[in-house]
Amino acid sequence: MKKRVLAIAATAMATMMMASPVMAQDFKIGICNYVDDASLNQIVDNIQSRLEELGKEKDVNFEVSYDNCNADANVMEQIISDFQADNVDLMVGVATPVAMRMQSATEGMDTPVVFSAVSDPVGSGLVEDLDAPIAIIDKRRPKPNMVEAQNVIGDVDGKICIVVDDICDTAGTLCAGCQILKDHGAKEVYVGITHGIFSRDAMQKIENSVIKELVISDTIALSKEKAAQTNKVTVLSVADMLANTIDAIENHTPVSNVYDDYKKEEAE
Repeated sequence: MKKRVLAIAATAMATMMMASPVMAQDFKIGICNYVDDASLNQIVDNIQSRLEELGKEKDVNFEVSYDNCNADANVMEQIISDFQADNVDLMVGVATPVAMRMQSATEGMDTPVVFSAVSDPVGSGLVEDLDAPIAIIDKRRPKPNMVEAQNVIGDVDGKICIVVDDICDTAGTLCAGCQILKDHGAKEVYVGITHGIFSRDAMQKIENSVIKELVISDTIALSKEKAAQTNKVTVLSVADMLANTIDAIENHTPVSNVYDDYKKEEAE
């Protein structure tokens, strides 16, 4: 029987560890990254930063062991074996190949596995289904960037919410939507945005909002001035994917192959 494995956003992942009462005050965490990649490295940094924050908030100590297998299956195997020999309380696999090997190595054991940067957890066999509950924010916008009546369809009481959207402009709608989630009992609210425009006082709104962290891609450059206004925004790079797409167009090869290649890398 497959072990249930939790797949959530990188920094929310660390928070979920503390969702249930625990007796021990010291935890050993083993983190393995698949390759030296800017986006994956950023995820690892986020996890470690969040663990440090949680340690201070909850008065516990996280002893983190981190390693990178550089896409070498033998090295990956040794890293996971070392984690097991060290009796870690939790393993974190960054990218599909690491998560799958950790899942296999801990089958039948009590060591939980948490993973991130996994695009298809069901297809890769890591989970049987994605049965996380979904809630819908019902909002009415009489004119651009103005939110009026709002409600939440679904139960968010006591839950960690992840809000996903394509664009964030002035952040008015986004922050109002996140606030209503908190008003309905959400424990924490995280946000994932593809394109961060952040016009006018958007960064100040985000800083003063209930949002715990907002993750964006670098399709639109975030200026140093804007970034300095809040520490809630994390930027992940899509440079490699865009560069490969441009190269495919220039050389008259199928763009779909670019995305298929990323899927193959995760499956290997």
